[in-house]
Amino acid sequence: MAEPRPITHRRVLNIALPIVLSNATVPILGAVDTGVVGQLGAAAPIGAVGIGEIEDRLALALEMIQQGSDHGNNGSRPGSTKQGSSGIEEIIEDIDHQQNFGHGVSP
Repeated sequence: MAEPRPITHRRVLNIALPIVLSNATVPILGAVDTGVVGQLGAAAPIGAVGIGEIEDRLALALEMIQQGSDHGNNGSRPGSTKQGSSGIEEIIEDIDHQQNFGHGVSP
């Protein structure tokens, strides 16, 4: 079994920065959609964009909850940590794996 790589600030930022940027673009996308549809001059299309935004944010929130529970379960499963380890190494390895191979897909 390969020795785990050390946890560094750079490694955590490489994981966190794309997630932060992705989450920051969600409200911008909604504002652009509303602005474009607002050019039509009717209220119904703007309402439809609002409903679509609610559905989109709900799906995003549910996905984030699912990923959080997956990472927590993977880090706390029996035999996944060394004696005295917190399990954070396994969680970061799991996140690295998902970024490399897609969400929830095992090779």
